[in-house]
Amino acid sequence: MDTLNDPRRDPVPSPAAPEEKKQLRVLDVPPPFPPALPFKNRAAVAALLASPASSVAWIQGDAGIGKSTLIQEVVEEQFEKKKSLRGAIRIECWPGLRPEELLFRLAEFFSQLGIPDLAEVVLQRTPLAAKLRILFQTLRDHPVWVWLDDFDELLDGSRASEAFTRFTGMGHGSVPWAGKLILTSPLGRLPEFAAGSSSLAILPLQQDELVDREDYWRRCREEAAGIPLPCFADVPPELRRRLLELKVVWAARRWGATSSAGAGLPFTRLSEAVGKIRACLPPSWRAALDWIACYRRPLSKGTLRALFESVPIQDGEEIPLEGLQRFEFVHTGRDDGRFRLHPTVRRLWEEHAKSENLEQWKSRHKEIAQQHLNAALQAQSLWDWYWSYTHFLKAGAVQEAYEIHKSFVEVFLSLGFLDLAKSVLEECLSALEGHQRQVIIGNLAIIYKSEGDHDGALKLYREALEQFASRNDLPNVARVHHQMGNTYYLQGNYAKALNHYETSHEIAVHLGDATVAMLTRVQMANIQFSRQEFDEALKAYLEAMKLATSTGNQLMELALRIQISQIFICRHRYPEAERELLAAEAVALQRDDRRNHLKVLELRGILAVKSRDYAQAASHFLKAEEVAASLGDLAEQANCRIHLGVLAEEKLHYGEALQAYLEARDLLRSAALKTGSGGEGAEAASEVDLGRVQEQLQGIAARLGREAYLRIARNLGRDEAFPGD
Repeated sequence: MDTLNDPRRDPVPSPAAPEEKKQLRVLDVPPPFPPALPFKNRAAVAALLASPASSVAWIQGDAGIGKSTLIQEVVEEQFEKKKSLRGAIRIECWPGLRPEELLFRLAEFFSQLGIPDLAEVVLQRTPLAAKLRILFQTLRDHPVWVWLDDFDELLDGSRASEAFTRFTGMGHGSVPWAGKLILTSPLGRLPEFAAGSSSLAILPLQQDELVDREDYWRRCREEAAGIPLPCFADVPPELRRRLLELKVVWAARRWGATSSAGAGLPFTRLSEAVGKIRACLPPSWRAALDWIACYRRPLSKGTLRALFESVPIQDGEEIPLEGLQRFEFVHTGRDDGRFRLHPTVRRLWEEHAKSENLEQWKSRHKEIAQQHLNAALQAQSLWDWYWSYTHFLKAGAVQEAYEIHKSFVEVFLSLGFLDLAKSVLEECLSALEGHQRQVIIGNLAIIYKSEGDHDGALKLYREALEQFASRNDLPNVARVHHQMGNTYYLQGNYAKALNHYETSHEIAVHLGDATVAMLTRVQMANIQFSRQEFDEALKAYLEAMKLATSTGNQLMELALRIQISQIFICRHRYPEAERELLAAEAVALQRDDRRNHLKVLELRGILAVKSRDYAQAASHFLKAEEVAASLGDLAEQANCRIHLGVLAEEKLHYGEALQAYLEARDLLRSAALKTGSGGEGAEAASEVDLGRVQEQLQGIAARLGREAYLRIARNLGRDEAFPGD
């Protein structure tokens, strides 16, 4: 599968050195339908946002009544008043925006404030939930406000809502967050994660909280340039509908529509109101608004002009972009210079334009997809690849979407965005047939397997195997058998795993496919190694080594040398183990492969312990700890600390040992906090490691006794309880 040359070429700068900055960004919002009516509880909104008691403020209200305008004003006031507030940002959530892309934008903003935490983790292979946890930790620790406007667009039925459940417990306790998360959405039923959270304050803005109706209607009549409006005895509950109708009547009068259109409010439904305004607009303006609604997101002037190149303009007609701005259909952000439609207008306009001419609507999506593709090819931007795929799919251009998805799905997997990658593959799967469908099935099965759904993966592999076998596609039959073997291996069913590996190996040898043959032979050897069948495993590893050397596969050679060295260590053949590890270390250094270099250093440390060379062992473990720190791997740092603690115990240096174990425990707790949202597997691994440290602490406590243990802990500056108390 093709991938980006460099998946990191995205708008996430290198983490900046921490420094005090203050920044307010992209807070301006499209104005409400003219004009906004004041709210009785404006002071309540200000009090909610100013209060440190609530870490998350969720403000709800129907679209078009001016809630975002109100919040914008309050946020800007608080930004000026609160000297400690370092930054505030509004992010407009549009249809299709993914939490993964949101994290990239926030990482950029935090980096500009000198807060590197999110930028450091967003490009790592960690699950979405773990990255969201870092976002919430950043808000907990730093005085920064993040405002997600139209938050309901983000909760699209994906795991975004599930991931957001993780933040509900983070605001509990007596210490509030230094920052704040602000959410706005229409009135409606709250998601499950919002229920019962003491860190979340919810404020509904009801229409009956609007004040000065008579003055409001007077100003409306003035704004409408004398259009006669009926005097409402009671204001309808869907005030946003009346406001939109007013906008339609106002536009109809300005463009010389029939007198009946300007005689009152003849429209009974929003859709009818939008249909009327579409009929009133000049054709080029209507086409321009269709493009903006189809694009959905805020647009730069350059992008708009590129889209408008295909819009014909009649003689004497005002340029669409200038006219749309003048009549306030399109709003321009003062901070980012991007053009936006009001969310309500965008949704309704999209509905009408799509129903009026579906084929033309698809054609627009195809042109937008091509524009994203051009941008992706120029800048290798991950999200331009994704949006190009999305618009091709909306255009019904399935083959183009299939080809584009190859450019970013593996990158999503490398970033830990399994859910997003899975949704893309499932979309492709539903639209494809034949060989391409089988390729998608294979990739989907890998994701299922990564998520721990081994039965789901095996079901997909069986479907793929049946299809490949029916076409006598032996290369892919061998690959599927190999993957089924991997899945059974992960389940611990070694007997079934071996059956599939043997079938895969037999077919690969018959076809002369050295790569698959080598990989399958290695997996068979791994099973023999896990069963402590060391002689058989060594034979298989050496056989695979020949294939790796002949094909120039340095990465496989490196992995094999590490495995072979472990067999030699188990067999007490220490000089041979040292030889393999030195060769592996040379390859790791040449490739700048820090992950495998870390494994080599740990094994060299273990080998030195076996040889009773404790000084050399300590040197290796310290170097391994440095490499682990450069990778940001707290768990491996803790593992090195444990090794150093064991060494200190061997030398009867119990103070050093206790210090090493306590530091290992600190690192593991930090690792659990950092990746605890990564899923049950990550949490289980953390519990196992912490249990291991606790056993070491109990062992040293038994040797020292209560008094000596507590005395040494106090000397280390630790307020420790005696294990078992």
